[in-house]
Amino acid sequence: MCITQGCFSFLPDLTDEQIGAQVEYCLRNGWAIGVEYADDPHPRNTLWEMWGNPMFDLRDAACVMMEFNACRKAHGEHSIRINAFDSTRVLFIDEAYYLYRPDNERDYGQEAIEILLQVMENQRDDLVVILAGYADRMDMFFASNPGFRSRIAHHVDFPDYSNEELLAIAETLLKRQNYHFDEPARAAMRTYISARRAQPHFANARSIRNALDRARLRQANRLFEAATGPVNAEVLSTITAADILASRVFAEPSQGAT
Repeated sequence: MCITQGCFSFLPDLTDEQIGAQVEYCLRNGWAIGVEYADDPHPRNTLWEMWGNPMFDLRDAACVMMEFNACRKAHGEHSIRINAFDSTRVLFIDEAYYLYRPDNERDYGQEAIEILLQVMENQRDDLVVILAGYADRMDMFFASNPGFRSRIAHHVDFPDYSNEELLAIAETLLKRQNYHFDEPARAAMRTYISARRAQPHFANARSIRNALDRARLRQANRLFEAATGPVNAEVLSTITAADILASRVFAEPSQGAT
């Protein structure tokens, strides 16, 4: 191992014995090991190729060194490094209530839940399970599966964004795409958010993102139909009130929003 950058670059290369001692330390801490190689060892280089798969279950430093030497033999002209990382696994299940559908007799969700509960119990020291979903439906899910509620240590409620927060999100999304509201459009968007929130199937920032996609499409159609010649960058990047107020949220609030 050769350190070529930073304040330790004057040190001599690490020997295999020294590398092996560091691997032993990592394994004693229960960390997984990975071997990677790259043609550019600079610290800013993130394009390292992985040699094989991460070694989650190896507990013998000699086996890690064997993989390291195999990589060194195959890619001797490259820089090679050994990474160690905490092997805690994270299982994220979005809309977890779809695991269990009692109205569907052919559904295998209950079996999946029983297996998951057993895994959570057996691997509680190195497995993190995150169940996410809408609060009311998660309450029904926990009510039908009491074993889950007792095994989930932390319940976190994320409140809906406020109208001003959603407006700020809208402006941020537009800025990333090199668009912006003019002042009337900004006022129209604030009104849109209040009206849209009162309608069914409101999904916070996702609804705002969808609304902006449609507003940009209306803007493009408006410019195409009205332009009599070239338009400048300011016109092309500006969302006006007309692009927002054309939404069905204002005309037919009882129907689906656009």
